[in-house]
Amino acid sequence: MSTPSHLPPPPLVGLERYNPEHLDSLEEFAFAMSELGVPYSRDAALALFKLYQFNPDCANTEAITKILTKAITQLPENDTTLLLAMLDEEQHNKPEIQAVIEMLALLREASYKEFWRYTKDDPNAKMNVESCKGFTEQIKQCKSEIVHTV
Repeated sequence: MSTPSHLPPPPLVGLERYNPEHLDSLEEFAFAMSELGVPYSRDAALALFKLYQFNPDCANTEAITKILTKAITQLPENDTTLLLAMLDEEQHNKPEIQAVIEMLALLREASYKEFWRYTKDDPNAKMNVESCKGFTEQIKQCKSEIVHTV
């Protein structure tokens, strides 16, 4: 019985964490987090990226991009950096992922005007933002939390 895509998959423990049979349900959840606005799950993101590390031929660039974009909304948490460290060089060089890396860099530098300009002008960044339900609102909330704590 599969988990509906709007629910996080059950926690994967032990050897099950590395079972590629879980790729489909984790990818479905990645799309739900992005497209349906389902709350971000660090555990699901890490499990999927770990499976991609062990099965690089199964890596789904669209799912990777959706998770990375959703992870940006968790700033100041370092999830995006952790997830990026789990990707190989080939994945890092893909334009969709390069756009996420640039978005993250601009936010970390507090270059908010440049960030919003970039997400409008760069086609990959624009696609990433538009495919992540609630992204703009979540980034504004992150920004206000960061500014409030400073």
